[in-house]
Amino acid sequence: MKKVLLRRWILYAVIILVLSMTSISIVKEVRKIVLFKRRASFLREKIAELELENKNLKEKIRLAKSGFLLEKIIREEYKMARPNEIVVYFRKGKGGKKEDALKFRERGR
Repeated sequence: MKKVLLRRWILYAVIILVLSMTSISIVKEVRKIVLFKRRASFLREKIAELELENKNLKEKIRLAKSGFLLEKIIREEYKMARPNEIVVYFRKGKGGKKEDALKFRERGR
C-alpha cells in the first residue's frame, strides 16, 4: 500500500514538473511572438516614414532639375524679384488686425 502511494506521488510530481516546464516554455514563446509583432509594427511605421521621405526627396530632385526650386529659394530666402516685378509681403500679426501692414517692393522702375 505504501509503495502504491509513493508511486502515485512520484507520478504526480513528474506530471507537475512536466506541466510547469511546458507552461514556462509556452510563456517564453508567446513573449517572443509579442515582441516580434511589436518590432514588425515599428518597422512598418518606419518603412512608411521612409517612403514618404523618399517621395518628398524625389519631388525636390524633380523641382531642382526644373529650376523652379532655385527660383523659389531665391525669392523666399533672399527676397529677390525679377525686374519690373511687384512683390507683396504679408506680416503675421496677432488676430489679423487692420494694423497689420502690407509691404510692397518694386524692382527696376
